[in-house]
Parts: sequence; structure tokens; C-alpha cells
Amino acid sequence: MSSSVRPIPFGSPGRELFAVAHVPAPQVPLRGGVLICPPFFHEQFLSYRLISLVAARLAAQGWLCLRFDYFGSGDSAGDDDAFSLAGATADTRTALALLRGLVADAPLLLLGVRAGVWPALAATDADGVARVCLWQPLSDGAAWLDQLGAMDAHERASRQRYPHLRAPRAAVADRLLGSHVGAALRAELAAQRTVAPRIAFDVVGDGTLADGATPPHRFDLPPALAGWETDLTIRNVFPGRELDGLVGTLVAAWSAGKGA
Repeated sequence: MSSSVRPIPFGSPGRELFAVAHVPAPQVPLRGGVLICPPFFHEQFLSYRLISLVAARLAAQGWLCLRFDYFGSGDSAGDDDAFSLAGATADTRTALALLRGLVADAPLLLLGVRAGVWPALAATDADGVARVCLWQPLSDGAAWLDQLGAMDAHERASRQRYPHLRAPRAAVADRLLGSHVGAALRAELAAQRTVAPRIAFDVVGDGTLADGATPPHRFDLPPALAGWETDLTIRNVFPGRELDGLVGTLVAAWSAGKGA
């Protein structure tokens, strides 16, 4: 039984956003709605296929999934210098309202991927949100910025990327790995710490929480699904059957109200 896929422009004048809804087949009972908050910067396009396949598999099991792009990213309006964490959080709330309209009074679940956990966690106070799933969550924004800076320097010095390179290419102000990351955005990100939410939550993958809390429910990533976030050669972003077991386990846990 397959799901249907429907593009949905939404938002407001001057802040036009774009989403894709994965809708369960008519014969599949609706379990609830899942809003998928994507990661930021280059990780957003590296995870595109992964998120799309997760959404399709969840929809096949009765969860209407909405995946969307923040303003200033992906297929939403706005140049990349318009992206901000505060804006991403506001867009998440707008997308949640859209999802609520699609699933009526069914339960809502937020799924944040990598840095997407920050707008997801900020929106857990919205009416009807029953659970949040943290997929490979980042725990410390400042540490992540340091990692991005190191990756950017490595790429600028790469002889594989620049075969005729004599010296490392100069850093570009306000950019990391091709994405605009200005001073205001860096300050927003550096202040982020991921702590345990007050609602039911799961962790997928090896991410940790800044407050040292032990996740009540953790689901391991199959090796084929790990490492995509640092592999800029795009070798690890085409998951397939490995997702079936993981998504099935998540759905069973959500339906039972407990983890594996």
C-alpha cells in the first residue's frame, strides 16, 4: 500500500514556504501527523533523500508526514542570508499549524534531524504535540560551529577538490561550506544546547544531550545510514531497505507509547 505525495506552498506574503505532504493511502488508518524539521546548511541537501524516504515509509504505516524547508533554504523563498534560527523556529510553528489542518485532531509528532532538533524542541509546547523524535541530535551549537569551521578549512585545502591548488584557498567571510553563516546566526547557534524535553521523546543514532540526561528510548542507526552528515562526497545519502526495519521499530514504539 503506497502513500501519495503532494507539494504544498504555504506561509505568508513575503515569507513564502514550501512543504511536501506524504499522505497515507485511503485504506490505511491515520495514526497521526509527523512534522520533519530538516538539518541546516549543507546537511539539508545531504539528507534530502533520507528524509524523503523516511516520510514515505511513515506514511505507508499511517503517519501523515510533512517535510518542509525553512525560509532562506531549500525550495522556500528567501536568499540564504535571510535564514535564522529564530526564523526556522517560527517556520516550524507555521508548518505545525498546516499539519494540524491536514490531520484534524490526530496526535502530532515532531522529528528533528541534526540541528533541526532546535526548532523542533522549541515548538514542543504547541497544542497537540505528543512526542518529539531527535534524529542524530546535535548537543552543543558552539562545538558544531567549530566542526563546520574545521570541515570548511579541510575542503579549502583539498587537492582532491582543487587538483591544481598551491596553497589553501582563503576563507570567505560569513560562509561555511558554501552556506551563509553570518555573525548574528553564529551567535544564535553558539547559544544552543540540546536538553531533555518535558514531553515523551526518542533519540535515533548516537547524539547526546547537553544536560547529560539519558534518553528513555534510543534507536540505533544501521551502519549504512550513519556518517552521511560529514561525507561531502555524497556516498552515504542513498539509503534503501535499511530504513524499513528502523521505521517499523519507531512506529511500533510510538503506537505502544514506549521505546524499543
